Amino acid sequence: MGSWGEEHAQKWLEERGFEFFAKNYTTEYGEIDLIMRKADRLHFVEVKTRRTKRYGNPEDAVTGKKLAHMADSAQRFLQLHPEYEGEWQIDVIAVYAPSQGVAEIRWFENVA
Repeated sequence: MGSWGEEHAQKWLEERGFEFFAKNYTTEYGEIDLIMRKADRLHFVEVKTRRTKRYGNPEDAVTGKKLAHMADSAQRFLQLHPEYEGEWQIDVIAVYAPSQGVAEIRWFENVA
C-alpha cells in the first residue's frame, strides 16, 4: 500500500510541475519517501496512505517524532549534496484510497 501511495503522490506532484529527485532516501535518522524539486526549492515529502479512515486520516499518522527524523534526514541530505543551496521544506501527502472509487490526495506544505 505504501509504495502504491508513493507512486500516486509522485505523479500528482509531477503533474503540478515538480521534478522527481529521489525516492525512499535513507539516512541514519530514517527514510524520506520522496524528494522533489520545484524551481529552487527542495521538498522532502512523507507519504501516508490509507484504505479506511477507521484509525483516522492518513496525515494523522505523521507524528512530531517522525517530522523531527525527517528534518534530521533532510539536513544530512543537504550536507552530502552541497550543490543544493536553495530553500527546502518538509511536506506531507495524504492518500486516501478506498477500495471503491478514486484516490483522494491532500498536500500539507511546510509542516516542520
